Amino acid sequence: MKTYSALEGFDSADVDSTIIDVSQVIAELPGLHSALWAIFNDCPNRNDTETMEQFLAPEDIRHAFYEASNAYAKTLKIALGFERLDKQGILYFYGPYSSSQDG
Repeated sequence: MKTYSALEGFDSADVDSTIIDVSQVIAELPGLHSALWAIFNDCPNRNDTETMEQFLAPEDIRHAFYEASNAYAKTLKIALGFERLDKQGILYFYGPYSSSQDG
C-alpha cells in the first residue's frame, strides 16, 4: 500500500487484499496443482475418467476435491489475469508454466 500514493487516504486494513504480488500467486500454482492431483493418489486408475468420477463418490473425498479445485481455479484465474508489456510492446501473459520475460 505504501507504494501507491493513490491509496494514501485509505486505512491499510481496508485495502490489504486489494493489491497482490502476482509472482507470489504464480509461485503457489504448482503446489495447488499437486494438492489437487494428490486427492487421486488412492484412485485405482488415474487414466480412466469414469474411475476417477467413481472415486469421488464418497462425500468426504468429493468435498476435498471441490476445496482443492476451487483453490487452484481461483489462483489460476488471478495468475492468468496478469499481463506485462516488454520494451517492444509485446504483451506477455504469465501462467504457471511460462518462462519469465525480462522486459
